[in-house]
Amino acid sequence: MKYYSDFFNSNHAFIKNYFDYQSFWNEVLKTKLSTSRFQVVKCDSPDSLIKYFAVIGSGKVAIMLDPSLPEDTASNLLSQFHIDFNLEESEYFKEVEINHDKVSTIIFTSGSSGLPKAIELTHHNFLTSASNTNFHYGIHADDCWAMTLPFFHVGGLMIVYRTILAGAQTVFCDPTSISLSLRENSEITILSLVDIQLQKLLADKNCIALLQKLKGIVLGGAKTSEETLRQASSLKVLLSNSYGQTETCSQIFATPFTCDLEILKTVGKAIGNTKIEISSENVITIFSECIAKGIFKKENFKGKLITSDIAVFDENNNLCVTGRADDIYVSGGKNISPHSIDNRIIKMNLAISANKTVAVNDDKFGQVGVSFVESNTYLDHTSFLEKLRTSLPKYHAPRMLIQTKSFDTIKNGIKISRSKLESIAQILYLSKEVLGDPLIRGNLSKEILIVFHGFMGSYQDFNFLGPVLEEDYLVIYANLPGHNEKLIEKYNSFEEYLEDLDQVINSLSKLANISILGYSLGGRVASALVMHNKHVNTLLLESSGLGIPEEEKEARALKDEHLLDNIDDDLKLKEFLISWYKQNLFKGIENSQSYKKLINKAHQNVEGWKYSLRIMGQAKMPSIDPDILVSNTEQTIYIFGKEDTKYQLVANSFQRTILIPDASHNTHDTNRISYLEAIKSSLLK
Repeated sequence: MKYYSDFFNSNHAFIKNYFDYQSFWNEVLKTKLSTSRFQVVKCDSPDSLIKYFAVIGSGKVAIMLDPSLPEDTASNLLSQFHIDFNLEESEYFKEVEINHDKVSTIIFTSGSSGLPKAIELTHHNFLTSASNTNFHYGIHADDCWAMTLPFFHVGGLMIVYRTILAGAQTVFCDPTSISLSLRENSEITILSLVDIQLQKLLADKNCIALLQKLKGIVLGGAKTSEETLRQASSLKVLLSNSYGQTETCSQIFATPFTCDLEILKTVGKAIGNTKIEISSENVITIFSECIAKGIFKKENFKGKLITSDIAVFDENNNLCVTGRADDIYVSGGKNISPHSIDNRIIKMNLAISANKTVAVNDDKFGQVGVSFVESNTYLDHTSFLEKLRTSLPKYHAPRMLIQTKSFDTIKNGIKISRSKLESIAQILYLSKEVLGDPLIRGNLSKEILIVFHGFMGSYQDFNFLGPVLEEDYLVIYANLPGHNEKLIEKYNSFEEYLEDLDQVINSLSKLANISILGYSLGGRVASALVMHNKHVNTLLLESSGLGIPEEEKEARALKDEHLLDNIDDDLKLKEFLISWYKQNLFKGIENSQSYKKLINKAHQNVEGWKYSLRIMGQAKMPSIDPDILVSNTEQTIYIFGKEDTKYQLVANSFQRTILIPDASHNTHDTNRISYLEAIKSSLLK
């Protein structure tokens, strides 16, 4: 073909519900462009493809831009091209003959491991890659390759090229509801998916029969977990595992469509004239005519690409990509691949739909792993990590688990941003010890909410907030000193703890805006912090005191010292707790859904509670000035129960209060419905 118009001279359907081939090209002919060599194509609709082919068909260079990028990020990426955006689009499209060696398209890498790179791809790259893939899979005019990937991503744009070379059809799919697209478009024969997309389809029982009817599913974008491959294989869903990247104009290795799990554990054999070399360190170097010209103004590849990917050939000469050299980290002198950890995690719990382990710096071991998991349900992070430690070699088990309902908020295109995860993980890991090995779950790109429980409580007392807040906050459910099931006497005084807590808040504030919710003792801790730290936007205090007079502290310290004496088994502790919650302060607590949990606790906790009283009992805490709290935050709100007459007096010292009806001291237990409404009205805009 000499011209791109040669591909568009039939009445065959091209993009379902939009264009046949001729009507599409008629729209290209109407397109006006500026005189600039570089033309930005914002890839936000099928119509964007009209501009794309007008640009490359006229001999100009299309810069494919993710429309969801923040304006400052997009401007920074485009600044290197020195485009005059004031030029009018006044030139009608004028087609020129295809110069196969010329750059036609700039595609930015995902930036999953750093800053996005501007990759220069030629006409020859696209046409050759598409031809190789079509030959490998036997694509013809009767096929319909669904557009499931964005075309600012090379995998998405290549679907278009494969379609036009075969004279086939495509249909645009909403990437968040591919299952619906399958049900509504029976002509679809091929899907291109990444691991997470396939996992979600396999979890939809209504989709399985539709997947089984496909010619096949092409996997790429990132390493597909063995568990996902095994599940699809057992359901007789035909897959092709593949390997490629932006720099190679998509796939250069691929398996055939198959259900054979052993083949799918590899990425098959080279397609086209691709050749690779594997170094003594198992790092891949690629030689192929599909390799991009280079990185704009930085590097010319000259048909050779040295990757960071690690691979070996199996006994059948299939390529097995095992990880990336730049992913591997050293912990305690041992080389550790995050992929081995991720493969183990995905097998441990069916509720986990995706996961990613990254390395963070650690003073003792050099580096350690922090694992992120995507799950619709809460996982008990302590028991999960403990179980993981028993199934992995020493030093391999991650030291922290961070949970989210969806990774979508931190993706670059279709890939999870490793660099973003590393930034989040490093800051949260530094807070781990001070916040008592907290449960962390929520939206990874939103504000942070730290929750401090009360005396004899734990992070579990407030995880009911998750369904209400996890879309809008990354919630950190902290454990106060002496309350994390381990007696770690790290601090000799409350002042020492407060100093570390202050540093944690300063560090977390670099990640996102911070709000704090504190109940009773947790509220006093939060108040003492905010008295001198101005990095907290919203402070919510539930039934929290302002301190006791200096003259009462000696007697109170003596009382606290003996409060938990002679409790050496679970029965004695239960008797103590029943008596404790009979105080008028807790009126009505015996009728709450939490009462059984409150009075049934292991006596092993007692030593930790004693330690807590020694460093942060009422006698050890500073006095709190409500006016300073208000001055140091955007909003300070005091929440109290109508039946709690003692703390009603405290509430009178605050400008903004919320009265919870039919509730006593722990309003979150005695009237949870009204309490949740108060939290939502305070935190959700």
